[in-house]
Amino acid sequence: MKVHLKTLLFFLLLFLSYHLRAQDSLVANFGYDYELYDCQHRVSFYDSSFSEIDSVGILKRSWDFGDGYTDSVSNPVHDYVSPGVRIVTLFVLFDNLDWRMKADTVVIVGKKAKFIFDDYPTEDTIHVCKGDLVKMKNISSGKGEFPSYEFHWGNGAVTNPGDSGWLFDRTYQDTGVYNVYLIVEDDIKGTNIRCSNIYPENKMDKVVHVHSSAAEPEFQIMTNPTFIGHPTAFVPLYRSHDLTAIWNFGDNTILEMDEKDSFVIHKYQQLGSHRVTLTYIEEFLEYGLECSASDTQFINVLSQELNSVNELSSQVVVSPNPSSGLIELEFSEYLPEIKVVIYNSQGLQIEDLRYLGAHEILLDLEVAKGLYFMDVYSENELIFRDRVLISK
Repeated sequence: MKVHLKTLLFFLLLFLSYHLRAQDSLVANFGYDYELYDCQHRVSFYDSSFSEIDSVGILKRSWDFGDGYTDSVSNPVHDYVSPGVRIVTLFVLFDNLDWRMKADTVVIVGKKAKFIFDDYPTEDTIHVCKGDLVKMKNISSGKGEFPSYEFHWGNGAVTNPGDSGWLFDRTYQDTGVYNVYLIVEDDIKGTNIRCSNIYPENKMDKVVHVHSSAAEPEFQIMTNPTFIGHPTAFVPLYRSHDLTAIWNFGDNTILEMDEKDSFVIHKYQQLGSHRVTLTYIEEFLEYGLECSASDTQFINVLSQELNSVNELSSQVVVSPNPSSGLIELEFSEYLPEIKVVIYNSQGLQIEDLRYLGAHEILLDLEVAKGLYFMDVYSENELIFRDRVLISK
């Protein structure tokens, strides 16, 4: 039994000794030379793998160039299209079915173009609303000599951002699908050659989808100017049940409409000019977006109806009315200080005219034909209000 055990141990040691010698005698190795060829980064690889065992040769090779490309020849030549760091691996299979591997780092000089959507750094496609700020970040890598950058927004606009880490932004004013890309130009050290590379290499791979509300809101104010406490109608000119409509009447009153095709009535309790805004909101649930569009007009709120003011006022004669723009105001008594304010049909003040004591004044209004409103003040007290028709 002891003899058999010694014999078994002898052969085991012999096998291990042979295997260890084989480990040292089968080697995968390679070298490479680098050159720039027509702005292609050309690398020539040469296989220096060997076997010190006479009866064992190389059966097969497999190269992985670290950029998605492979080869199986002994001494391949490979062109890298852009700068960067590549891990190149050579797998060698020997005809005793033992294999070895060699990996090495190949640095392709120059600046490699790359950017991200700053608010969506892991996304290649983003969805935004018209008018939203789209922010990009330049994360180009590699050591460049004198790199320059050119970012294309897909709508004809071009931005020249700074070096890596630089943030830049833009708003899209039109809906659509925009393919965006970054081009980097750089001097290749020691060659006096300036080369460029692009990210993404397929210009279709980075996309901005710009959405907007299906309708641009527009509305009409049926009475403008209006008066304190009087119902005023606001009529949207576009009808849609697919949108949310929000009215802001400019006096801290906000109304959200369920019936988007209905007009609204509002009574003002504050004098002055008020900014009225109609906003349509549309949801794009699949993208988590709410896009809005607005229309804004101004309404002028006056204190009383025309007749009630005139009944309390001094007698004022306006002639002619209609007029070509030359209007005479004749007062029943001498007024020491006169102010005349003219509003257009939208309630916007267009004239503020001041006069010292007079029985009559002549207005020369250089305005387009249409309906206007006139307020006359004496010593800052409203004494007369009337409509004036200009019929040039």
